[in-house]
Amino acid sequence: FLLPEFYRTDYYGMFLVAIIDVGCVSVALRLLPNYKSIVRSTDQLLCLDVMSALALNDHLIEACQLFEHLSSLSKLSAQSWFQYSEWLTSLSKFHEAYEALEQTLRLDSQYNEARLSLSALQKQIGMNEQSQHTLAEVVSRPIKQELNEKTDFHDENDDDDEQQEVTVEKIHLLVERCITLYDQNQLTYFIPCAMQLFFGSIKYLLTIDCSKRLINCGTRARRLELIQKLVDEKRIILNPSYTRINTVLKNRIIDLYGKFCDVLIHVKRHDLLLRVTAAGTVIPFLYARIDWYCLHSFFFFS
Repeated sequence: FLLPEFYRTDYYGMFLVAIIDVGCVSVALRLLPNYKSIVRSTDQLLCLDVMSALALNDHLIEACQLFEHLSSLSKLSAQSWFQYSEWLTSLSKFHEAYEALEQTLRLDSQYNEARLSLSALQKQIGMNEQSQHTLAEVVSRPIKQELNEKTDFHDENDDDDEQQEVTVEKIHLLVERCITLYDQNQLTYFIPCAMQLFFGSIKYLLTIDCSKRLINCGTRARRLELIQKLVDEKRIILNPSYTRINTVLKNRIIDLYGKFCDVLIHVKRHDLLLRVTAAGTVIPFLYARIDWYCLHSFFFFS
């Protein structure tokens, strides 16, 4: 492999991103030390692209090391520190992730997504009281009241629900509520809360008629085609807030979906399980930044 002679470090960064994107990650990793030795503080944006490309290909350690090197050269943005915290959390480096989130908020005190992630991390490491306090700084009382009042889920379409705004902070709060109910073994309340999180205004997918159509499709690919058709016909509306959540939160939602299916088996709700798993084909569409196939290990009937 002959390396082109680069006269500008930004070209070098573009080259690394390109070869990572086409699958030559091993080559990029061999070139990475040389790139780090010549990268400048003015290359910040492109260097962040290199980090993101590495992280997307499961080289989180190398992405973090490059970030740490770049942060020693220049002051980085709140968004950059937040992304760094996500990678650290994925590596289970919770102390470092905590510090990165605090740095994010020092740079931008209004960065609500970082505050929500900090609340989730605090809960994960046992700081439950602090987690509630952090969450309270972000989530407004009306939203809490609205979610707490919803303790049941109906199969019928409700036009009012479809018009409700689904925000990132609502998704965060629903995730926290689901985890709490599951941990406390309050399954009667966990089931409707999980249904609201996973389906919300797209519960048309859970109607008996639609479930039969999804099941009769036979394969996941054909179910995805049917779902796309329903989207095109505006029978279901996909809210863009779902595509703006971070990787850590998406992973927590995936984990909750698995627990939800286990609970339905435990309480012998096999009829509902069949409909949920058929309709669940849409969940990667919601949470994977409109990439149906990147969550190929998700639990669906095939």
